[in-house]
Parts: sequence; structure tokens; C-alpha cells
Amino acid sequence: MLCALMLMACSKKEQALTIVVTNDLDFTRMNEMVELPVEQLGQDVEGYILTDASGEQIDYQIVEQGEQGAPTLIFLATVPANGSIELTWRKAASDEEVKQPVQRVYARYVPERMDDFAWENDRAAYRMYGPALADENPSNGVDLWLKGTDSLIIDKFYAEAQTDELFYHRLHDIGLDCYKVGDKLGCGGIAPLYDGKLWVNGHYDRWQLIEQGPLRTIFALEYDNIGMAGRTFKERIVITVDAGSIVNKAEVTYEGDDVPDMRVAGGIYLHDSIDNIMLNPAEGWIAYAEDGITQTPDPVPAGRYFTAVIMPQGDQVEQLQNTEVISRPYQVGETFTYYFGGGWNRMVAAGDQVWSELVSQKARAIASPLKAGVR
Repeated sequence: MLCALMLMACSKKEQALTIVVTNDLDFTRMNEMVELPVEQLGQDVEGYILTDASGEQIDYQIVEQGEQGAPTLIFLATVPANGSIELTWRKAASDEEVKQPVQRVYARYVPERMDDFAWENDRAAYRMYGPALADENPSNGVDLWLKGTDSLIIDKFYAEAQTDELFYHRLHDIGLDCYKVGDKLGCGGIAPLYDGKLWVNGHYDRWQLIEQGPLRTIFALEYDNIGMAGRTFKERIVITVDAGSIVNKAEVTYEGDDVPDMRVAGGIYLHDSIDNIMLNPAEGWIAYAEDGITQTPDPVPAGRYFTAVIMPQGDQVEQLQNTEVISRPYQVGETFTYYFGGGWNRMVAAGDQVWSELVSQKARAIASPLKAGVR
């Protein structure tokens, strides 16, 4: 009798499950990340595959700490407006049937280039500056690398730069760095906002790689000396990089003395030739578009590139210190979430209007994530 019950339990555990993904919004969600707690799939997920209606395998990743703080299945899905799709979760017939997922996100510490911390997904690449650059007084702004391919480029760019320091400043089909951060927030950096001033800070002090791809990478940067009006804070920013996304998720915490009327602001550096600023305070986002020009001795036009900041609780938009910012009230010790990112017209958007629409849709998608359940 006991053996029979055990066989029934094993059979039930290994039977195929149907995962239903639902979109409550009025536009198609293209290649958007879906999350489903592993507990809904049973304890054993080893050797399972996820397939669509045609039987094609879908890449997935098991993240140890998902949105609910527990192991989570994540995968990309395209779901029609106000509609749903059904996928199948089943045990593979053999090890050979299991397809290895394509790595679409990546992050690493770059000691060979002055302690950069760099990361990318299949849409764009980014970096922030580390302690070895202290003498150059870098900001805590975000540098944007444009990508012309969905393949990973960071390692190639840094390897080529070992013998040709201008390599990634030149125009290549796979991408380039034509973005200027200066002493500003660059492509979506964060800073305290107090007494009418944006308190942009310096390099990070420590890094931690929490999760590494293939569909999601998570890392943390810590700053020991965030200065603001004679006060000093510590900051920890945890950045989640998802495949397919035009923005990165950032969870930020400041520790230090409480400050009445303190705000935090996500910003986009407005370069000397201010171009197309797009604002939607009602949806909590700001965006920017301008022409790309290579930074080599002979500047070359490099198409159009775009940046954006989404702050779900942002309630104030303004220009400060050549920076477009969106901000919200903040209490020291609180962890808040915002999103930032960008990309090239070759990869993310055909033009300014398309970018504006994508950012608007992303803001709405953040407010109403795709829903997943098992039946």
C-alpha cells in the first residue's frame, strides 16, 4: 500500500502542468519577464522543460530570491492585449532533451579597467565607476554603451581596449560608447535632493554579485560617503538586470541621520545641445533622445540614442544642474525602487516617438505585472 502511494505521488509530481500567463493591459506585452514561485511547481524542478503551444522550448531560470523572497521560476513571454497564453511545464524525456538557455544578461567587476562595474542585457550595456578612479573624481552616474547586437559585448570591448583605448568609442556594428557622464547622473543615476540642490556623489566602494544570468543578473554596489549638506550617508543600490527589458530595476537604501524634507531623484544628464525631452509625470517617467556622435578625434554621426527613468512614486519633475530629474519624498532607512535605462535606435526603438511609447508601456507594465498561475 505504501509503495502504491509513493508511486502515485511521484506520478503526480512529474505530470505535466499548464502555466497560464495573463495580461490585464490593452497592449501586447513583448518578451516581458514572468515570475512564478517554484512552490507552485512542486519541490523538484530538476530536469524539467517549459514549452509553448507549438512545443518549442522556452528558456527559463530559477532565481533563488524572487519578488516574494523565495525561489522563483522566471521566463520571457509575449502575451496579447487583454489576453492570456498557456505554456507547458513537464519532465524532460531525457537529459538530451533539455536545451541549454542562451545567456542574455551579464555583469562583472572590471579590475583591468580602473574598477569599473559593468553589466548588460540584450538591449544595452552600462557601467559605473569604482575606487581606482578616485583621483579623477568620478560621479555615481551611469554610463550607457549602445548595442547593435543582442549578443554579449562587454568582455570584447574591454579586451580590445587593452591594446586600443579608443576601441569602444569608435562606431562598430556591435555597438559603441558615445555617451558622456561627466560629473552628472548620466543615464539614470540616483542622488539625494535637498534644499533645491542635486547632491551628486562619487565612485562606489564595494560590489557584490548576487545572481548571474542567463535571464536575470543581480548585483549590489555600496557607497560609504554620500555627502549632502554637511551630512554623510551610506548607500546600497541593488540592480536587477532582466533580458528583454529597456530598463534596469534599482532598489536603493540610504543609512544615516534622519533629514526632514529629504527627497531622492533619478536623473538624465542633458548634454550641451539639449534635444528631445519627453515627460509624463502622471505615469512617473522622464525620457530623453539625442543624436549619437562618436568621441574619437574625428566625430562620426552614430544614429539616435535614448534614455529613461521610471520612478513609480515620483511626484516632481524639474531641471537641476543640467539634469532632468524625477523625484519623490524619502525617509532615511527606507528602501525604494526605481528604474533606469537606454539604448540605440538600432536595437530598442526606430525613433523618438517609439521610445516614448515603449517607456510609457514599461511604466504601465511595472504597475501591472504579467500574472502567472498553474492549473
